[in-house]
Amino acid sequence: MTVLAPVSVLPQAHEHPVPWRPMARATWLQHRGGLIGVLALVSACALAIVLERFTAPSYARSLGIGSVNNDSFTFLVYAIQLFPVVIGVFVGAPLISRELESGAFCFTWTQGVGRTRFVITTLVVLAGFTVTSACVLGALLGWYIHSFEVVGVQSQWQSGLFNATPVTLAAWALFALVLGTFLGALIGGTVTAMAATAVGGVALVAASN
Repeated sequence: MTVLAPVSVLPQAHEHPVPWRPMARATWLQHRGGLIGVLALVSACALAIVLERFTAPSYARSLGIGSVNNDSFTFLVYAIQLFPVVIGVFVGAPLISRELESGAFCFTWTQGVGRTRFVITTLVVLAGFTVTSACVLGALLGWYIHSFEVVGVQSQWQSGLFNATPVTLAAWALFALVLGTFLGALIGGTVTAMAATAVGGVALVAASN
């Protein structure tokens, strides 16, 4: 009598049932609402910077420097500094807290993907989007104030503007994303996590100026 050994249909430990690319696409589909909102905010800020650059009192009398609209310039700088807070509140905070609050993690984290790969893939995709957006805004603001730096009116090393360079803004945005994700996982409630992230983010931005 011949006994046939059962053939395992389970994937081997070294195999990945779900490739990274479909996982990244799933992340986009899951978070597209928040990401589109952030993209709209980035586009609005970018447009405001470009318009301000070409309409600021005849570009400060063609850099003979008559005057610059300080109110609109200050508003732009503050708006860009708060960009990381927006990332933390609307992208980071709901990332895990929404899964915990809705109970969706019972399904999502028990699939072949695994909770670790799921969280890492999601964070990598969102971090890439966050860093790219922040670098674009920081570069645009740097382009706006460069000519004023040349004549000694503004400097990116001064308080406020230093936090809005491409590197520092990207670092702040990445930190806010991680902070929001951590608070979301710790608190478990989406709205509470968003509120805590907003308070913490604004406090840190204010303290750094």
